[in-house]
Amino acid sequence: MLITVRLSVETHRRVQEIVRSRRYDSPSAFIEVAIENQLIAEEDGEPRWGTRVGRGDTSEGTASPEAVPPDKQIKRGRPAVDHRPREAGRSALENLRGKLGTSSGDSGPVPSPMAAAPELAGDWPWGQWNRFLPLKVIGRCLLRAAEERSSWPTPEVAFGLISEMALAAGLALVESDRLAKRGRDDALATSFPTADPGSISRFQAHYAGRIASGKPRPGAICVYQLAALTETELGLTPEGLTFARLPNPLLDGTGTPSRVLSDDEREALVDLIARNVPGERQAFEVLLAAIRRGCTRFEELVLATGDAVPGKWTSQVLKTQVAGTLARMNDLGLTDKVRQGRRVIYGLSKAGNKTLMAWIKNESIGVQRVGA
Repeated sequence: MLITVRLSVETHRRVQEIVRSRRYDSPSAFIEVAIENQLIAEEDGEPRWGTRVGRGDTSEGTASPEAVPPDKQIKRGRPAVDHRPREAGRSALENLRGKLGTSSGDSGPVPSPMAAAPELAGDWPWGQWNRFLPLKVIGRCLLRAAEERSSWPTPEVAFGLISEMALAAGLALVESDRLAKRGRDDALATSFPTADPGSISRFQAHYAGRIASGKPRPGAICVYQLAALTETELGLTPEGLTFARLPNPLLDGTGTPSRVLSDDEREALVDLIARNVPGERQAFEVLLAAIRRGCTRFEELVLATGDAVPGKWTSQVLKTQVAGTLARMNDLGLTDKVRQGRRVIYGLSKAGNKTLMAWIKNESIGVQRVGA
C-alpha cells in the first residue's frame, strides 16, 4: 500500500540525516518502523524473545482525545509549562538540581518499598527506552513525593509530578547540550520531552506508565523492577529506593558533568539486570558476545542478533531493538564507541568484558541462552 506523508522541511532534514547514518535503508524504512513503534505504544505490545512484536488488546487502549474531557487529559500527564522566572543567576540545570538533587528533599520518612512485578522483566525491553537517566529522574520524583507525604503518591499525582520534572530536565539538558556543543550522539537530553504536550505524555506513558480503562500499564521503571504501579499508587521497590538515593553527576553536581550515571549507579543497574531483569540480561549477553567476536558495526550486530532470535521480526523492528540496547549498554559503560565518518564502531569496554565473562561463568542466575 502506498501512503503519501507530508513532512515539514526540518522534519525531512532530520529523517534524511538519520538515514544517511545508515541506520535505515531509506526514508520509507524509517517511517515504517516509526509507525510500528507507535502501534506498539498505542496497543501496549512489547517485543518478546522468540515472538513477533506483540499487538496487545486494542479494546483497552488509550481513548481518543475527543473522548477524554480536558481536565482528564491534564491529569494524564499534560501539565502546564512552568513559566515562573528562574532564580537570578541560576542555570536551568542548577534549578533542576534544586528540585531533584540529594540536598533538595526534606529527608523525611518514606513508606515501605513496594513489591516488584517479576513477570514484567522477562522480555527484551523496548528499543525506544534508550537511556537510563529518565529512570533516575522518575525515581527522584517518587522519592521526593514520598518524603513529603510519608506515603507513595497516587498514579494521578505521580504522573503529574513526573511530567513536570521530565520537562524541566529536558529543557535543562537541551541548554547544557547547547552550551557544551554536544552532537546528536552525545546529547544528554535524549529521551526527555520538550514543551510539546504530546512528547510529555509519551514520556510519562513510556517510562512511568499509565492507567488505561482503570488498569495499570507499567512503564520502563517497572519493567526494570525499580518501581511498581497499581490502581492506587506508584512507588519504588527496595532496589528503586537504593538507586534513587545514589548520587548522580547531573542531578547532584558530582563527578563529570557529561556523565549521566555515576560508577555506583552503573554497578547497581548492572547487578539488578543480572539478578532480576532476565530479558535485558539476555539481550546484553547476545550483543556483548557478538562485539567480542568482532562484530563492531551496527549492521553486523543486527545480523548477529537476528541469528540469535528464534522469532520472526521485521528487520526494522530488530534494528530499533538493537539500537536501543546498544544505547543502554553505553549508558552503563559496557561498550565503547568511536565515530568514523558516518559510521560508529563499537567495542567492548573493560567493564563490558568483565560483565560478560562473569555472566557466562555464573549460570546460577538461570537465564536461558537465546535460541537454546
